[in-house]
Amino acid sequence: MNGEFLLGLMAAGAAFGGALLGAGGTAIAGRSQASAARYQADAPWIRELLPTLCAEFLLQAEQLYQDYQAMYEDAFHERWDEMERRARELDSQRLKRAFAALELRAPMDVVDTATALQQSLLYDHAPEPVWLGTAGRDRGQQMAARTRLSGAYHSQHNLFLKVARTALKVGAYEAPARRAWLPLRRRQL
Repeated sequence: MNGEFLLGLMAAGAAFGGALLGAGGTAIAGRSQASAARYQADAPWIRELLPTLCAEFLLQAEQLYQDYQAMYEDAFHERWDEMERRARELDSQRLKRAFAALELRAPMDVVDTATALQQSLLYDHAPEPVWLGTAGRDRGQQMAARTRLSGAYHSQHNLFLKVARTALKVGAYEAPARRAWLPLRRRQL
């Protein structure tokens, strides 16, 4: 056999083997990343901290939603000074800080639904005080905008609760209020 042919055959074998080793290394690295992500999501400190983070995020979202509803109420009753005062005092930074803390420590599916809720409250359905004060003096438009805000908030809120309960491995029937109610009902029967 020719020496060049043998050398070429060995080089091709080495390249093919290197590709196989590279693919195997990629598969192993992918499995390691997946197990590391599962480890982090299942870590005890995450399970202990996640309910507090979710509760804080929901509290801030609810506060911002209630502030928006109060602005709509003031605009509907044409209390423009009160509406402008509420608009000046509106603080969305607390929601952003609660989201940032949740984003750093929560599983990805919880963060995704929290992102959707925050996006809906801060950008998609947030009332604009200028619109409410000038072009929005039509009560029908105000009520339609308020209804859109309410519907979007409640659907995103419920989705977030569902995903957070799944992440915490707490089913709807295992919620504390439900557990407290079930024994009482059985006693009444």
